[in-house]
Amino acid sequence: MKIRTIALAFLVVLFAGCSKPGRPGRSSGKVTKPISVMTEVLTPQSIEDFVTITGTLEGKTEVVMMSEVSGRVKQVNVSLGQWIDEGQSVAELDAPQYQIQLDQARASFLAAKAALEAAELNNQSAQTLYEKQAISQGEYKQTLSNYTSAQAAYQGSQANLEMARNTLESSRFCAPVSGWISYLPIQKGEYLKMNTAMCKIVDDRQMIIRTRVGENEVTSLQPGMSAIIITKASKGMHPAKIAAIGKSPAPGSVLYPLDILVQNPQRELLSGMMVSVQILRDTFDNVLATSVENLRQSYDDHYLYVATPANTAEKRVVTIGEQIDGKVIITSGVKAGEQVISEGLDSISDGAAIEIRAGETGRE
Repeated sequence: MKIRTIALAFLVVLFAGCSKPGRPGRSSGKVTKPISVMTEVLTPQSIEDFVTITGTLEGKTEVVMMSEVSGRVKQVNVSLGQWIDEGQSVAELDAPQYQIQLDQARASFLAAKAALEAAELNNQSAQTLYEKQAISQGEYKQTLSNYTSAQAAYQGSQANLEMARNTLESSRFCAPVSGWISYLPIQKGEYLKMNTAMCKIVDDRQMIIRTRVGENEVTSLQPGMSAIIITKASKGMHPAKIAAIGKSPAPGSVLYPLDILVQNPQRELLSGMMVSVQILRDTFDNVLATSVENLRQSYDDHYLYVATPANTAEKRVVTIGEQIDGKVIITSGVKAGEQVISEGLDSISDGAAIEIRAGETGRE
């Protein structure tokens, strides 16, 4: 029994001597290597909140002229790209029948006018004679009926004259508005049918974007708000403003109509251009903000990791405000000048030792 006890003691000493420092589960005194991180310094800043949408530019005034009568083109008085004033002739049809119709209508009108004047005199005379009982009631009523018929004939001839005059004017194609000739498919000698597009007039000194926005945006927008127009084709940014907002969705849609007006005195913007519109919805001044990627969440709590002077990571519960363009406003929980950890977040925990990489402190 004594020999067995000695053997067991020897084995215990042997295994104890073979044990190496630093193995898992045993105290080795080894210091954990700090986690390499990057930080950004919280600095008060101003953040602008934009609503960004896309749309197509068009002239505030755009008119497609349609032929209201048919006939052969006698003359084209404008050219593509030309500026034309309201009332100026665009083209004329070789349609003498319209002049003939006008002459006939004018003659009929003059005849009806003369007949009305005569009927009016007869009616006045008949009324006087009837009052003196010089004619019968039937004779007076007949004269009055003739006068009424003459009035109707006069009014009909007047309407026919106006129609003939309009038809002749329509064959001369005068511009209803001022603007640039942006489309001119007709040519001399061509036969135009009624309701054929013959030209398009665009006044692009003011441009408009007719687009739509959702219910989340429309409630925060108002007519007169500033906007910026950005295009690929035209260099730079162009100031604009909201001209009008629909108070109900467009038919068959859940989106609300939105018109944006932009001045275009240099004609840098052209009708049909696709543009991006940025509308300044709100400005937040003197706020603390950081990237949403730096923010962590646990249940209902939001938190950041802040680098302490002792080079440790401190978990800091924060209150957040608006999230704008990848940034989140922090309303409480941190203060200006503190360093928020922005990289290495997946490896750290509250109280972990950290090492801020040289040259990266304060990176925003």
